[in-house]
Amino acid sequence: MQSVSDPLNLLHEDGSWFARAHELRLWVVSCDASLRNPVLALVPKLEFHADNQSAWPLLLDAHTKADDGWQLRANALAADWARRVEAFAKEGIAQGPVKAAQGPTAFRTAAAVITESMVAPLAGLVIVLAPTIVQHADRLESDLTALMGDPALQKCRWVLVIDLDVAPPQTLIDALGPQRALVTRCRIDPAQQSRDLSAMLAGD
Repeated sequence: MQSVSDPLNLLHEDGSWFARAHELRLWVVSCDASLRNPVLALVPKLEFHADNQSAWPLLLDAHTKADDGWQLRANALAADWARRVEAFAKEGIAQGPVKAAQGPTAFRTAAAVITESMVAPLAGLVIVLAPTIVQHADRLESDLTALMGDPALQKCRWVLVIDLDVAPPQTLIDALGPQRALVTRCRIDPAQQSRDLSAMLAGD
């Protein structure tokens, strides 16, 4: 249906540009809840874009008021990297190992160690943050701003996938500007959805 294919085509176009334009540091994808699964299927596949040399770990841990999820993300990032180390070893390439860090700076530590220990053909990380729940968007923005400003994480670029009803990190987006931040609204057009439904009922 065109109501679904149109936003996903836009996602692919913007994602291809993000993979190609390495000066972009942040890609924010706001999507309809009904499109979340196809979005999360498509975004990590951009790791295989011809102009990409980075690993694209997908981190789904929730960001709630009770738990910001960064320790869980640190664990998931280390586990993702361990799988990559094992895969590269089978090809005779020794990527540097990393263990999950602990404590309030666990995620920052894990990401920094990974980017410093990786060798060609990899160069840097594109960290895909796609929290299943966001209860405090301002706090998430503050966390992301701090991570992006950390000198030890300058080899990282960032993708943030959020539902349309979650406030985007607008202050951060504005501070980065259009040369370093890309925003994609991946939503279903109700009018097109209605036309698709009418065509289905008519048997077209």
